[in-house]
Amino acid sequence: MSTPEHSDTTGLILSFMDSIRREMQSELPEACSFMHVKALDFISREKSPSMRDIAEFLRITSPGATMIVDKLVENGELDRKADPADRRVVRLVVTTKGRVTLETGMKVIKKLIAKRLSSLSRIEQIRFASILEKLIKTN
Repeated sequence: MSTPEHSDTTGLILSFMDSIRREMQSELPEACSFMHVKALDFISREKSPSMRDIAEFLRITSPGATMIVDKLVENGELDRKADPADRRVVRLVVTTKGRVTLETGMKVIKKLIAKRLSSLSRIEQIRFASILEKLIKTN
C-alpha cells in the first residue's frame, strides 16, 4: 500500500529522471536517444548479446528492441552477426561509430548528473551514493 510519502518520492524520482533525459536529449545528436546510449552500453559490455538479451535488459518488448537496434544499425553504430553455433540467432556488435556515440552519450550523462550533484555538499553526495547503492541492492 502506497503512502503519500511514497507517492511524493516516486514523483520526485520520476521528475529527476525525466529532467536528466530531457536535458540529455537536447545535448545528444538528433539521431541518438537515451535508449540508444543505454542499448549501446549494454551491448558493448555483454559482447554480442542476442536480441532477446537486449529486450530483457531494456525491459521492453522484442519488437521495441528490434526498432532500437534497427536504428542503430541504420546509423552504422551496430553490426548484426550470425551466431556461428546457431545461425537463427543474431548477435550484435558495436562499431567504431557506435563506440564514439556511446562515449559521447556517457559524457553527457556524467556531466548532467555531476551538475545536479554539485548542489549537494560532499557529505550529502556520499550519503546519496550510499542510499542509491542500498536501494539497488534491495532489488
